[in-house]
Amino acid sequence: MESECSLPLTSVNSPASAEPDPAFPRGLFIVGALLALSLGFVTPPFGVPDEHVHFYRAYQISEGIWVPYSRGDEVGGELPASLPGASAGFLQMRNRPDAKIESSSLMRALGWPLDASVRRFVRFDATVAYSPVAYAPQALGIAIARTLGLGPLPLLYGARLANLAVALMLIWFALKRAPNAKWVLAWLAFSPMAAFQLGSVSPDALTNTSAFALIACLFARASSDDGMTRSELFTWIALGLLLSLGKQVYLVVVLLIIGMESRCFGSRTRQFGVLAIVLAIGAFGVGSWALASRSSTLPESWVAGVDPGAQIAWIWAHPFELLGLLFAEVRDYGPQYIELSFGRYLGWLDTELPRFAIWLFAAFSLGIALWDGDASRPLKLRLRVVSLAVAVMGISIVALGAYVFSNPPGAAEIRGIQGRYFIPLSPLVFLPLAAARFRTLVDARLTAVRVRAGLPIALGGFSAMTLYCVITRYYSG
Repeated sequence: MESECSLPLTSVNSPASAEPDPAFPRGLFIVGALLALSLGFVTPPFGVPDEHVHFYRAYQISEGIWVPYSRGDEVGGELPASLPGASAGFLQMRNRPDAKIESSSLMRALGWPLDASVRRFVRFDATVAYSPVAYAPQALGIAIARTLGLGPLPLLYGARLANLAVALMLIWFALKRAPNAKWVLAWLAFSPMAAFQLGSVSPDALTNTSAFALIACLFARASSDDGMTRSELFTWIALGLLLSLGKQVYLVVVLLIIGMESRCFGSRTRQFGVLAIVLAIGAFGVGSWALASRSSTLPESWVAGVDPGAQIAWIWAHPFELLGLLFAEVRDYGPQYIELSFGRYLGWLDTELPRFAIWLFAAFSLGIALWDGDASRPLKLRLRVVSLAVAVMGISIVALGAYVFSNPPGAAEIRGIQGRYFIPLSPLVFLPLAAARFRTLVDARLTAVRVRAGLPIALGGFSAMTLYCVITRYYSG
């Protein structure tokens, strides 16, 4: 007999089992964390796209200045001149595969002094879209390193480590909360591209892991027969705020609530009430930051010929042409986006990983997703469909944003989409694929114990390949 739901939004959680979860992917988490940590050290300073401007913004926040300011058509702040000075040489390596770093030169650079008394205006326009919350871990790491009297590059590594620490905590939380599909969730969280972002100063690390955590919480609710607790609602709100104060587009994952049954919310009205609360508070966060940063006037465009207002007008007048562009983008570049989302190119898109390895990683992702089901708690068809629909919606919004802000009005193609933009949405694609019959077939041949023992080894192999490609790209000798 199906158990009845308790009253919605109860104030106490159901007691948790004290026994360890045998299905928890601890080994996979450890291997992935070591990969991200290693990448944080072997990736040269400012070797991640836009890492230098994220570092400048995080440093400004570490000094207690939350909002950049405008100077003419530039947005930034007064920072120690040693910060852009330290990044200049490393940024010259962009898109120059022949440029290498000597370990002796890097060691000397680590000893450069900060000298915070000598300052100049530094520009970092693109970071204004992010609230200070997106830079809180990095700013904390910089503040701690600064109190130790360290120079610009050690401050950068301090920011990377702090960013990674918070991201790993969110991944751990997501894996604990996920009712099933923990292995595929961990596998996706530590893909070459995802791990590369984790070991950087980029706020994408917080965005990606917040999305994973929120999706895990939503799937946990969909698989539970217990009533929703207040702490559960507050967790959703907090994670939704993290997403909305980073990259607002990913708040779309909250729409997964629509795919759940209404019985454990108490009623359909309460279900949509919860959805409205999470979305409304997320929108409040976006609006609050927009209001706080209104004095920071951004340039209308960073790309010549781009006019967002005119582009929106064109889209409004030509909706079917836009749909045709989206279809053509998937048809012509879909496989390329899959490669990029898993990490075909790292660094400033100039560090190439073998194509066969990336497609093998994607095949592993698919196989793990099919295997990582639970016959005792199967996902409802409605939840699977809504999850995939929300993923398609999120991908479409990402493409639409790129078309508006990175392409001239009426452009024949959509440019500006990067594979890493799809990482936060990837669980919505892979988690619904769980198939209990596939797991039964695999376990009959390999046993679950062997699969769980083999996956960390497989990720270790991919990790070694990733580190080898990064090291040989950037270092000589």
